[in-house]
Amino acid sequence: MSAAEPDFSAFYYAASVILDPDISITEVYNPNPSQQLVEKYGINQPVKPYIYSIAVAYILTPLTLFSYQTAKVVWNLLNIAMYVVAILIPLRLGRASGIYALLLVCLGLVFAPFLRNQFWMQTSVFVFLLVSCAVYLMTKGRFYMSGILLGVATLFKIYPIAVAMVFLFKNWRIPLTTLIVILGSFLIPGSLNWIQAMYNVGRYYSEGYVLLGPSLFVVFVAIVIFATALIAFRFRELDYQTLATLAIPAGIIILPVIEFHFLTVLMFPIIYLLSLYKDDLLLLKIIVLVSIALISAWLKFPGSLVLWCAICLWVILTNKINPDLHFNSGRELSVNSIR
Repeated sequence: MSAAEPDFSAFYYAASVILDPDISITEVYNPNPSQQLVEKYGINQPVKPYIYSIAVAYILTPLTLFSYQTAKVVWNLLNIAMYVVAILIPLRLGRASGIYALLLVCLGLVFAPFLRNQFWMQTSVFVFLLVSCAVYLMTKGRFYMSGILLGVATLFKIYPIAVAMVFLFKNWRIPLTTLIVILGSFLIPGSLNWIQAMYNVGRYYSEGYVLLGPSLFVVFVAIVIFATALIAFRFRELDYQTLATLAIPAGIIILPVIEFHFLTVLMFPIIYLLSLYKDDLLLLKIIVLVSIALISAWLKFPGSLVLWCAICLWVILTNKINPDLHFNSGRELSVNSIR
């Protein structure tokens, strides 16, 4: 597991610097950390450049309550717990129960991106939890709180902002709160250095970017954004979990640079779709399983693209074929009515 430790060492180092009164906060973004500081904080592994916001470092400071070695164990155990909770949310929203729900949880636990997140000790599970909780809060009318969670999630990874933007036509409070959180994070001293630190992001280009090239990929991104926005506007009366299911894979496939563990968040649309009950959803569920197979074969972009296309067709055809969907709570259309 030694190869998996450098990512976590960056988080632990940044959190330790934040709490060190003798060190400037800007030291967080030093691409070549002082070996003296590394030893001072008890880190016995190479420290990779820290590329996240200062706010993220503050969020991770509780990890410094433990020694570096103990913190690694704690973080991995926390990730497992957070992942299970994050999976249970779309299960509940999809109303799965019994043995079938247990099988879906087991499917999630062997999902390749999640296992990769554990290997690298990354933060994608935490992002997944924040997104899941945000969607759940939307269903309870807690729109500002859901926007805050999506804003925090975006400070870790950029793609959660796509989820917030999809709700622009349905509930403007959500994307507005998300943007306020993101912009507000720059008020923390030293946060402006985050912009420059982003250049240290590893160049893990998606298969789509490599295949299409920079120019055509920009066109592709524009098409995906336009198509997703059009569907979100046309079917804005759908429930929040359905619109989130559409937005999440869209946010993944437009990323030119992506690491395998980013796809952990795809468990939300995957689990939610597989949780729905109705015979005419069999084809959709088969396509979702094909997407999982592609992702497990390390085909990040094709697997995510298949999932997004399937969800787009599902939303469009379902509403076209079933124009008399009932209104849920008198306000929004619910996929529960098509199960």
